[in-house]
Amino acid sequence: MRSGPEVLVFPSYLNNAFLNLLQLSAAADGFRIAGAHTFDDLVSGASRLGRGDVLHLHWTTPIAQQALSEKDARSRVATLSRTLDSLRARGAKLVWTVHNRLPHELTFRELEIELTRIIAASADAIHIMAPHTPAAMSDVVSLDPRKIRHIPHPSYEGVYDTSVTRAEARSSFDLADDDTAVLFLGQIRPYKGVDALANAAAEADRRRGGDIVLMLAGAVKEMPRAEFRASLPAGLRSVTHLDFVDDADIARWFRSADVACFPYRAILNSGSVHLAATFHVPVILPLLAVRRAEVGGVLRPDRSRGVDRGSPRHRSLCQRRARRFRGIPRRDHAVGRRSRVLRATTVVVGIGAYRRISGAAPAARAPGRRGPTSVVAAG
Repeated sequence: MRSGPEVLVFPSYLNNAFLNLLQLSAAADGFRIAGAHTFDDLVSGASRLGRGDVLHLHWTTPIAQQALSEKDARSRVATLSRTLDSLRARGAKLVWTVHNRLPHELTFRELEIELTRIIAASADAIHIMAPHTPAAMSDVVSLDPRKIRHIPHPSYEGVYDTSVTRAEARSSFDLADDDTAVLFLGQIRPYKGVDALANAAAEADRRRGGDIVLMLAGAVKEMPRAEFRASLPAGLRSVTHLDFVDDADIARWFRSADVACFPYRAILNSGSVHLAATFHVPVILPLLAVRRAEVGGVLRPDRSRGVDRGSPRHRSLCQRRARRFRGIPRRDHAVGRRSRVLRATTVVVGIGAYRRISGAAPAARAPGRRGPTSVVAAG
């Protein structure tokens, strides 16, 4: 027996803080949250949705790109198209949060573009986190401006434990006071440019007399760990954890860092930048990301600098920026160097967003009770 309207989230990753934040509002407003982990789960779960329910699509990689063959991928795209048509005919609604222009690892590019266009045409609301998203995707799909809801990436303030001190964190990694710790945290994939970061850090270390420590935390994808570890420059001191980082350990890595560096080769949205902002750690980004002001108000162009990939400046980006941070008194490290911190934007949107999208009746609420704000709004 159904107890209320449902939000079906796909793909549902249990340890994803971003998804958990989005679901708080819906749960507080009376929706049942269900997760679909695989393509088959998605098709099966969508078949039970009706009037008042919402299907919320996020990353599309598990649909076509994880198919066994091109024939299988084509079949999946066709199946999803029929599923969405049927879903909307029953009165359910579709919300799409745009995370990437296209999946970073593409096997079936043309089918992915077709899939993206199907989703965009079927969606009742399209949630974008960066204002330049429609322009960035214009060669892939035209996003209907009437469907777009621009709401920046939420802050992670209050989500992660921030009680560990800088001294405690650095001691756990055997970092000296005069070491300059450069952090990359997140999955290590080719498009993220970690190889360029390692080479830049090694060059900066040689010029600075050996004070750079490269900190890498995240699972290695598309290559064996041993091969990646062997690719790091000889002589560069590094602290590595080449696996998933538990939420409880996130703070230790960021508290240890003097600067975080995310030299992405292609990116639309970055949760890692918001994590750095949560812990008041300055961030180095390629100039492309700075120009696009991607992170929903986090970047301040007058205080944040980027470096064009391929330029002479690019290979020494860490060295030049690290020099500036090394000149700041240590007491400022503890407060996150407020003059340069890239702060995350806190999302404040009215409650009931899913209900405005779905047309469901308001849930009963105790007098004076207020729920958390929603991240995806409509109307």
